[in-house]
Amino acid sequence: FRPQGLALDGELLYIADTENHMIRRADLKARTVSTIAGVGEQGSNRSHQPKPAKEAALNSPWDLWFREGKLYVAMAGPHQIWLWNSATDEIHAFAGSGREDIEDGEAQFAALAQPSGLASDGTHLFVADSEVSGIRTVLMESGEVSTVVGLGLFEFGDVDGEGREVRLQHPLGVTWHDGVLYVADTYNNKIKAVDPFKRTSI
Repeated sequence: FRPQGLALDGELLYIADTENHMIRRADLKARTVSTIAGVGEQGSNRSHQPKPAKEAALNSPWDLWFREGKLYVAMAGPHQIWLWNSATDEIHAFAGSGREDIEDGEAQFAALAQPSGLASDGTHLFVADSEVSGIRTVLMESGEVSTVVGLGLFEFGDVDGEGREVRLQHPLGVTWHDGVLYVADTYNNKIKAVDPFKRTSI
């Protein structure tokens, strides 16, 4: 029901089934679909403690990124990044306290705001943090969060440049290619090229 994001692992396609509040898996070879996480009802859990994935009530999973048996989930509802571990079949909040804001720091204390798009260079998870019109990074090993661009819930616009002078407006999608992060800057009707390490936008 209104699926939003996808992640591919060989013949397995993971689907953010947003309005069903579930994560589904399509076996492209067998042509079958199964549920790997969620109970079909919207949840309010923000816990960082792992829970059996099929018993966990999710809240608007929006995008996915798969790497080495782990599925990272942009969980827009509780303003967090979640993590499903295929080895344990458990899921939990990975980064973000659940408070809607823009605040950097350790995984459990940082704040995001409706994360909606994911991409990665293999070390960093890049996040389109739509409600703060920002781009955030999450270290895939620790969950530590930092800000590339973006200042707050009411700070938005269409300004290229560096650091705090950059303004986006409600970015929803990100793609990493050859050292550049491409951003779907939706309310500006533009694709922006962002260097997440120099903190520049063009």
